[in-house]
Amino acid sequence: MAAQGAFPGMVPLAPFIYLYTPQQQERHPEDEKGGPKIIVLCTWMAAQPTHITKYITSYQTIYPASQILLIRAESVDMIFRSYESLQQRVQAALSVIQSTCSPDPPRPEILLHVFSNGGCVQSISLMQAYRASTGHAFPLHATVFDSCPGRGTFRLSCLAVATPFDRQPFYVRLPALFMVFAAMCAYFLVMIVLRNENPVMQGRRLMNDRGLVKETKRVYMYSDADAMVPGQEVEDHARDSSEQGFRVAMEKFEGSGHVSHVRVGGGKRYWEIVQRFWGDSASKD
Repeated sequence: MAAQGAFPGMVPLAPFIYLYTPQQQERHPEDEKGGPKIIVLCTWMAAQPTHITKYITSYQTIYPASQILLIRAESVDMIFRSYESLQQRVQAALSVIQSTCSPDPPRPEILLHVFSNGGCVQSISLMQAYRASTGHAFPLHATVFDSCPGRGTFRLSCLAVATPFDRQPFYVRLPALFMVFAAMCAYFLVMIVLRNENPVMQGRRLMNDRGLVKETKRVYMYSDADAMVPGQEVEDHARDSSEQGFRVAMEKFEGSGHVSHVRVGGGKRYWEIVQRFWGDSASKD
């Protein structure tokens, strides 16, 4: 778990789960009219606090009256935890959603921002926990997909799990990569023997499950240069979503890496997309 001071102004609710609630003096009637009641950030696997904080501070600037619920993803979540155990892990986040949001609002109150396959797994776990608790789909929301959903193939899974070691010295990185490769071989072998569905593929499928997802609109932000989640995988999911009746928007970035689209042009296009998307999603047709 990150140190309590890793996310200033946020209260740690449980391991890897944090909540930001704006002070009363920061709330303005006009802000509350236009912004989401709560922004749920499901971040990518092993994301560093310094990187996550940039998204938090941007949202605090754009929607100063909105609460921000952060759910971090760790490598152990993807490899050793089932969706059933992950539902227990997100109980603190579930309590926030149930105490903050209406179960059936006329307009979306939740902006769900999902990063990479790790974020997909966390968001699906939250939705499953909500359905298990209430018997209903997750409350009406709008979803931003950043660099996801992918398919979680063996090669790309190894690449994702090994990413935290990229900046380590060679003598640390080499044995770490060997252990990652061995662990992933064993993991995929067990999945094949037990005929279990890859959790990334399961999350990809469940993102289009109407029994879980009650959504006004979704936007996919992806890139032609993403080495971990190829653009074609995102486009395929968007097409499947559209065919199943979801309202879909596509925003393709040129040359940006995995979960790095916000860096293009200083983030101007990225945050303009988010604001325009939320405005479209929250308005009545």
